[in-house]
Amino acid sequence: MHCRLGRALIALAGCLVLAACGEPPTKEMDLARTAIAAAERVHADRYAAADLKAAQDAFEKSTAAVAAHDFKLALNHALASHDRAQTAAQAATVGEQALRAQLQQRIEDATARNRAARADVAAAARTRGLRRAASAASVALDTIAHDLQEARAQVEGGDLETADRLSHGAAERVAAAIATLQPGKRPATANRQPAHRAR
Repeated sequence: MHCRLGRALIALAGCLVLAACGEPPTKEMDLARTAIAAAERVHADRYAAADLKAAQDAFEKSTAAVAAHDFKLALNHALASHDRAQTAAQAATVGEQALRAQLQQRIEDATARNRAARADVAAAARTRGLRRAASAASVALDTIAHDLQEARAQVEGGDLETADRLSHGAAERVAAAIATLQPGKRPATANRQPAHRAR
């Protein structure tokens, strides 16, 4: 009788162990799902696409393993998914901070160039033969200044993609706006007087 009771207890213990090991890793999968969502909110698809994709793939494998009743494999994939999602979120945060700093520097540099270019435009506006070009350059500089102001607002609002689009090439646009005001770019009529004197 004691033998039978012992065997029964062993069997019961075995069943309990199997039951504990035979449950889907619901908690771990929930944590992985939450971590993936958090990574997506900080735009990991832009700054850490490989890590985010790995986390999503691991989660899909975990789900497939649950469907196949391989709960140990499902647990491993869920844990891996959670780890990669956290890595993606951290990398995205660093990447976004770096881009924000880069955009702020670009905007400040272009704004300074635009401000300096105003002096060239003002001087050209007082020069015969360059007044029309100066007027066009002034309009171009106004447009660039507006774009930079909007880009600055977008950075502050967190829309770095729009800020990047608005500020991209701003310094080059300033240079192009005042290019016709340089001596070498002046109209041909500005060089006629020396030839007249030679005669």
